[in-house]
Amino acid sequence: MEDLIREVEAIASLLAGSTAREVSVRAGDRRILLRREPSAAGRHASEAPASAGGPPADGQAPAPAGAEPEAEQVTASLVGVFHHLERPVAVGDLVSVGQVVGGVESMKLMSEVRSETTGVVRDVLVEDGASVEYGQPLFAIAAADED
Repeated sequence: MEDLIREVEAIASLLAGSTAREVSVRAGDRRILLRREPSAAGRHASEAPASAGGPPADGQAPAPAGAEPEAEQVTASLVGVFHHLERPVAVGDLVSVGQVVGGVESMKLMSEVRSETTGVVRDVLVEDGASVEYGQPLFAIAAADED
C-alpha cells in the first residue's frame, strides 16, 4: 500500500508541475488517473479553454486560428513527449479510424495515438520529441469524403 501511495504522490507532483488537467498511468492491471479542474482565477491565458468547461467531450480540441474548420484534430490524451512512427505520418497520407499515427511517452510508458477519423492528413502540428500537453492538437485530418 505504501508503494501505491508513493506512486500517486509522484503522479500528483507531475500534475501539479504542469498545465495539464489530467494524468493517466497504466502499469499491468493497475491504472491511476488524477484530474483537476483549474479555477478561472488560477488559469494562465495560454490555458484558458476556447469554450466553457475545457475541451469538448469528444476529446477534440478547437481548431487553431487559420486551421481548416472542416479538419478533425487528433489530440494528445496525456502530458508527455510526442514520438512519430518509424515511418512518420505525413501531409497527404490517408489514415483510417483506429490507425496508430504516433505515440506519447509519459513516465517511461508509451501510449499510442490513434486517428479517430478516416481521412487525409492536412497538417502535422508537432515535431518528433516535442513536449505535449493534454488536449494539444497533433494532427489535422480532413474527412476522406471531402476530397
